[in-house]
Amino acid sequence: MLAAAQYDRRVKFWRVTAARDAAGVETSTLALICEAYGKASYGSNADRRVAAGTEAGQTVTVRVRSTANLRTVKVTDRMELRGDAAVYSIEGVVPVGAGAGDIILTGLSAKGAGA
Repeated sequence: MLAAAQYDRRVKFWRVTAARDAAGVETSTLALICEAYGKASYGSNADRRVAAGTEAGQTVTVRVRSTANLRTVKVTDRMELRGDAAVYSIEGVVPVGAGAGDIILTGLSAKGAGA
């Protein structure tokens, strides 16, 4: 675990849920799983660029203290960091340490901003 002061970014974790609107069309919405403080590190886009020259999204790695709710987060979920204009698709979830250790999550934002 890191020192408490290093968990300085508020992170919201969202689950994508399917619903139907009044016309019966399937839509997806985001349901809040939980919020936590984490330590964020941003990666390089170089490893995400496509040969055709299209832009890649921004990568982020977030380390949070493990809780019962955070242990339910999976790669189909999303995360949003306070101060960022993007919602990140979670691409990796790795527990660190035994019991109530930390969880490291990696995410990728959509090209531009938002999910």
